[in-house]
Amino acid sequence: MKRFWIILTLALGCTLASAQDIPAAIERANEKRTAFEGRFEEIKVSPAGKESVLEGKLEYRQPDAMSMIYDDKQNAFNIVGDSMIIVRNGTRSVYDLTKNVMMSRLRSILMDSMAGRLGKMAEEQDAEMTVSSTKTQHTVTFKPRKKTPGGYSEVQCVYNVSGGQLVKMVMAEWSGQKTTIQLK
Repeated sequence: MKRFWIILTLALGCTLASAQDIPAAIERANEKRTAFEGRFEEIKVSPAGKESVLEGKLEYRQPDAMSMIYDDKQNAFNIVGDSMIIVRNGTRSVYDLTKNVMMSRLRSILMDSMAGRLGKMAEEQDAEMTVSSTKTQHTVTFKPRKKTPGGYSEVQCVYNVSGGQLVKMVMAEWSGQKTTIQLK
């Protein structure tokens, strides 16, 4: 019986060590990836359960450029340096990220998740980070230690095991709205 507990303790210790190593492995895998171009699907679910689905093309360039061009031509999302431009239903809004904390936080979440900078993301969002894995994917969940205005109650980033690339992100707002971005 004592041998059983020793083996179980060693197995759990190895599993915990592996879970702690996953964020570092994802970051290392993404250090060489400086760009991404691909399709995406964005699913927004309102607090009342109303769902909207949009698709488009995503382009990402390190260190600070990201563009989401939606197929409907009425919506777009661009980050370049300290500027964010959002077009929703044809209406354009420009944000100075040095002055807008909420949008700056969103930029950090998006850019850090694409780059696999998970430790930085947890620190900047003052969030607890947990990791779970299957044979094909690692799911990294961030839960903030305190509620912040315009922030998220939870962010989940899913990375493929084979290359450490982001394949899905789920952002749940305190209001109950949930946005899922699936990279294709």
